[in-house]
Amino acid sequence: MRHLYDLHAITTRSGEREALVAQVAPLLAETVERDRASYGNQFPAFAENPRAVLEAELAHLSDDEARDRDRRFCEGMLIAEQPSLEAVVASFGGFATALFEHGLTACQQPVVLAERPTL
Repeated sequence: MRHLYDLHAITTRSGEREALVAQVAPLLAETVERDRASYGNQFPAFAENPRAVLEAELAHLSDDEARDRDRRFCEGMLIAEQPSLEAVVASFGGFATALFEHGLTACQQPVVLAERPTL
């Protein structure tokens, strides 16, 4: 949860979200491609459509389990202005969507899965 609050602070206060997206998107694309190639045989849905899997994970940021983690996390925080979970999820969702649109277009190509070694 802490990283979501950190990203919320960075993306809402810096005023340079587009520049940050441009810098981070290539790293995301490289990481996703590497994970598709390395672990796609363990998670075929991710290998086939990583964006869909990542977008589905974003939806879990608003479920009851996430709200409970958020409540426990925020209990120990000493900050003057604590944004709501809804605001944090919305800003992270917007940032993630911008990253997906900027950096995951190339990830729609089929990936050749590495063979799993026999043990």
